[in-house]
This record gives sequence, structure tokens and C-alpha cells, in this order.
Amino acid sequence: MCAIVHVRVARVAVRVGDYCPRCGRLITSLSVKRRGRRSYLYAYHGSSCCYLGPVEADHREILAALNRLREAVELLEELIS
Repeated sequence: MCAIVHVRVARVAVRVGDYCPRCGRLITSLSVKRRGRRSYLYAYHGSSCCYLGPVEADHREILAALNRLREAVELLEELIS
């Protein structure tokens, strides 16, 4: 399963299904944790996780990705019914 949303970490696009840039294992999920005004990305591989660094995301990219995700959900709902 691959995520539609790409998040830039240290100028590298990371997504679910890619290999972790820190340990080389397959990323099963991503988590963004906020600390004050900053956001930090963590990659999970089963029960363990790696800190990937601060998130640098352009709001326009995020909104475009969310719109594509919404369209995909609507298409799936049409296929199911």
C-alpha cells in the first residue's frame, strides 16, 4: 500500500512503501508529531520507528494531495455501491 501524500523531509520525498533513509527497512506507516510550532516526521516499521527529521511541506502541495485523496475516496465509494 502506498500513500498518496508525499512529505518532504530534508528535501527528500518520503512515502509509505519506500525504504527508510535511516535504517533501510520498509516503511509501513508515517506519523507527524507537532512540538510547538514545528512538525517532525517518524517512520514506522512494525513496532519500531525512526525519527526522520523536521517536516518541510508546502501548503499547496498538501491541499492538492488531499483533493486527489478525496477524489479517490469518492471513486471507491461509487465502485462499492
